[in-house]
Amino acid sequence: MLASDINTQVEFKKASREGRLPEGIPSNPNETYENEGWISWRDFLRGDVKAEFLPFEEAREIMMAS
Repeated sequence: MLASDINTQVEFKKASREGRLPEGIPSNPNETYENEGWISWRDFLRGDVKAEFLPFEEAREIMMAS
């Protein structure tokens, strides 16, 4: 299996259950890399994260002002 064959979290979890992850890849990378730069599944699998939301502090300020 090529890592490029895994495009979604669902596909990743299925490959993990079936023992098809490339050697050295943890079954729970979101936990393994939590304090080492983990951003999201999308970033981990494709590396093309686009800003979809406001930064937390800015969003919180808006919500608190409402």
